[in-house]
Amino acid sequence: MNVSRKTALATGASMLAARRTAVAQTALTPVRVASSPVADVAPLLYAQNAGLFRAAGLDVTLQKLTNGSAVAAALAGGATDIGKVASTSIVTAHAHGVPLTIIFPDRLHTFGALSETQLVVTPDSPIRTGRDLNGKTVSVGAIKDSTWLGVRIFIDSAGGDSSSVKFIELPFSAVAAAVTAARIDAGVDNDPFLKADVRAGKVRALGDLLGTLGARFIETAWVASGDYIAQNRDTVVRFNRAIRTAQIWCNSHTDEVADLAAAFTGVDRATLATAHQVFATEVRPADMQPYIAACARYEIIPRAFDAAELFMR
Repeated sequence: MNVSRKTALATGASMLAARRTAVAQTALTPVRVASSPVADVAPLLYAQNAGLFRAAGLDVTLQKLTNGSAVAAALAGGATDIGKVASTSIVTAHAHGVPLTIIFPDRLHTFGALSETQLVVTPDSPIRTGRDLNGKTVSVGAIKDSTWLGVRIFIDSAGGDSSSVKFIELPFSAVAAAVTAARIDAGVDNDPFLKADVRAGKVRALGDLLGTLGARFIETAWVASGDYIAQNRDTVVRFNRAIRTAQIWCNSHTDEVADLAAAFTGVDRATLATAHQVFATEVRPADMQPYIAACARYEIIPRAFDAAELFMR
């Protein structure tokens, strides 16, 4: 075979490989996914890095938005396809007729000492239980979000009166300093800051905010609009399979999860390594019912409803 023939064949093979690559790339279904910069987005990061989405025929791009409310707004406005949203926002949206639907749960509440969200006070504070917070000033992430709800439950379940408390909003990163400076009596701290603040002796944790709701319920979930699901059901099913595989992996690879989350959130890796998160591996509407009941009790929503209404059918 002469040189020109070999060159032609090689060129032809290269062109064919390039065409196959182009076809494979165009065959991927684009999916826009949004999340705030928090650690429980780790399963999606793993699914991207490990090629789980590409194996499912999906080209997933991750949009980093400022908070869960921004994610919910982007979903409602069609600016993104799938988003990671906290349970309070999902329940509130449903109660007000915004068609956000859970396609797969994300992070589950973990009960007890490992809980990633707790009220904190100074180490020498006389405050020991929720009842001791009557009439105090307490910081939460946002009024009528999950932290506000948790504080009210924590106080009332201990025989206190949460309606007597003055609530202010503070970012979790600022809580330890505000408590130490006596600007607030207590504040909701959250991982990764919670474990680091307690370990450094800056604050003392009072306990699990939402423990009275039960040992298992959904804190965050992957959601999409009803219209998107109706028009892209196969895409959503493929996304769910990949994210479930990723969440199973994350549950047993906590060190690697810290690496992934640090790169996305900008939080120090050593701080994130102290966080403990449990991700859902199955869809159970019952895991949302206690949360819905609590939202109705504290008038975040007008009335309770069947949790199954929130989930993709």
